[in-house]
Amino acid sequence: MLALAEEHQRPFHLIILDADAGPLDGISLARQIRADKRIGPLGLIITSSIARPLKPSVINSIDKALCINKPLLPAALREACIEATVGHPNGRAVHTPRAENYHRSCEDLRTIVVEDNPVSREMLLKMLTVYSCEADSAGDGAEAVASAEQASYSLMLLDCQMPEMDGYEVAETIRRKEAEHQSEDRMVIIAVTANASIADQARCLESGFDDYLPKPVRLLDLEKILIKWFPDRFQTDAGQEPDELTADALLPEPVDEPPVNKAAWECFVDDPEKLAKLFQLFLDDARNSLVEIKSLLQQGDVQKLSRAAHAIKSGCLQIGAETMAEHCKLIEKSESMNDSAAFLEQVEQEFERVEAYLSQVLKQA
Repeated sequence: MLALAEEHQRPFHLIILDADAGPLDGISLARQIRADKRIGPLGLIITSSIARPLKPSVINSIDKALCINKPLLPAALREACIEATVGHPNGRAVHTPRAENYHRSCEDLRTIVVEDNPVSREMLLKMLTVYSCEADSAGDGAEAVASAEQASYSLMLLDCQMPEMDGYEVAETIRRKEAEHQSEDRMVIIAVTANASIADQARCLESGFDDYLPKPVRLLDLEKILIKWFPDRFQTDAGQEPDELTADALLPEPVDEPPVNKAAWECFVDDPEKLAKLFQLFLDDARNSLVEIKSLLQQGDVQKLSRAAHAIKSGCLQIGAETMAEHCKLIEKSESMNDSAAFLEQVEQEFERVEAYLSQVLKQA
């Protein structure tokens, strides 16, 4: 298309490529464009995920290319477009090539994560550190309410489905106490939920939540929440060149389709030690949960079985074990003990695959 436009004397002035787009990624496509003699001077911008920033040396290897991280902030995109297209006599070439990996921060944002699943809790805490947020955590609803009374938090990430005191009750309690104390500092409460239907969203708002994050939570989804609710605190700065480390560097070469989606934990790739601890936490928690599910099957307690399956599903989704999570969901929704027993066999078989895969990663971390 670019070459054809040149041939018809209607050339493009700017192209924006996604570094992770397939089947031909943005880096490879950019190199092909620069190597094609039929295509004249062209402004070139490559976008990349904040979880997988590109090294400036990679961008600088492509003639006259710029890089910005997603999600694209309007000011950063505008600046890149101007730099990519202005400054040359014909108005189409870019300035001296350089790559900017933006460091985004939301400092001085006191945050608490309320999540009963230890894997999901650790994932959220790690994501918050990416944005320099000061974060505490609570493992249940009662602890969350007590913490909110003792400290002044600006933001609460609150799991909806928790035993004893669920997220809805926590939100309602906090809003009631804020009203009683006539507090001027209203805490932003974000629902963290695997249920994102219109009815679920309405229930969240009725209970006092301000917004919601769908599970599994991804880094860019969290960033959108921070930008939306704390625009004055959210900052973007040019960062230093990151180490050339991606999730691929920690992974064994899969023979079959891997049982874990590595994109789920890419914010950990700069910290192999914490990544290893996260995997071990998930494996230990999953083993204990499977033992509990077997016991509940023998007892015939459908409600507790559903809650236990939901809990392990949450950890699976957050770690990227999506197939295992689907099998857990079947147990969660089932009302038949016989069906649940059959579904459990599928969960156990998939867990063996996940355990073997993560164990290989742990050895290399």
